[in-house]
Amino acid sequence: MKVIAILLTATLIMYLTTNVLDAVKAEILYVSVIAFIGAWYRDNINIAHICALLAAQHIVSIVIFHFNFFPVASDAPAVWHNTRAFAIHFFLDLTLFFAIGLRPAISRWIKRHQDDVKQTICMTNADITLLSIFGLFILADSLALVENFLRNLRYLGVTGPLSTLFQGWTGIYYNYVLIKSFILGLEMIAILSIVKPSVRKKSKVKLPFNDAAPQHHP
Repeated sequence: MKVIAILLTATLIMYLTTNVLDAVKAEILYVSVIAFIGAWYRDNINIAHICALLAAQHIVSIVIFHFNFFPVASDAPAVWHNTRAFAIHFFLDLTLFFAIGLRPAISRWIKRHQDDVKQTICMTNADITLLSIFGLFILADSLALVENFLRNLRYLGVTGPLSTLFQGWTGIYYNYVLIKSFILGLEMIAILSIVKPSVRKKSKVKLPFNDAAPQHHP
């Protein structure tokens, strides 16, 4: 029953964000859902810090695009406007990928003076799932950047037949929003899945970020 509820809720959220709300309101909805989950499980330091990192990334994204940080001249070729957008998404996703991977270490540093809390910190199944999802985000951003440069080689100083060889490569460009929306849907499912105890448990996947400390669940 929980699985059905999670899928229905994620579907409703994705419908609202893609068909009803504008980009800023959609991000605010994501942050609200993440904040609610984090507050609900605030006694579980692993989940609380995961949600804090996710919310922070979405908030930074809102600020950068709403206040037009790292602007490009309005009359600049489209290649540079696209590069700005794709690059910002890439670095935000890459930063969060490493932040989630290092999340147990970050949590232990934050709680370094609370030995009893430190014993509960570990890499959870939620961390592993989100690492995989942000790997997909990074892949999509990377492909979009590469395609953008290949399609616009003439603006990079390339001349001759090679400059227009890849001009028709627009598959990622025209489907970027759809691709990112699909992956974002996976992220939302992963976040909502935190309500399942199995997702909050220590992961059995062996990564350099894992630790051997036991976890106690609230």
